[in-house]
Amino acid sequence: MRPSLLLVVALWAGCASCGGLEGAPACHLQVQCRAFRYPIAVDCSWAPPPAPNSSGPTSYITTYRLGLALRGESRPCLQPTPETRRCAIRDFQMFSMVPYVLNVTAVLPGGPSSTLLPFVPERITL
Repeated sequence: MRPSLLLVVALWAGCASCGGLEGAPACHLQVQCRAFRYPIAVDCSWAPPPAPNSSGPTSYITTYRLGLALRGESRPCLQPTPETRRCAIRDFQMFSMVPYVLNVTAVLPGGPSSTLLPFVPERITL
């Protein structure tokens, strides 16, 4: 593997409004997954959404599943703490052409905001 050829999968995702509140600003999480430690783990990180008038830290719930269908078994993406903006996926199927889907949910004072990121581990490790 040549690190200079490592591809980064990134996705800007938005929601109509933060927590579904009328007149609230749009939420954006920038999520990326990298496979620097392939085949040991896939590491994912994200930039926080804007949280105006936030009185406390934003926490995150992260899960992943194999496949795009909603019926798949979700597993936790390992985070050191709920406030940490990174997680690791250690249990993934090598050489699967079926994409994994990472779900990052930001728990905000006005309500949750989720971002989905599909990726194939081998395609982010070139």
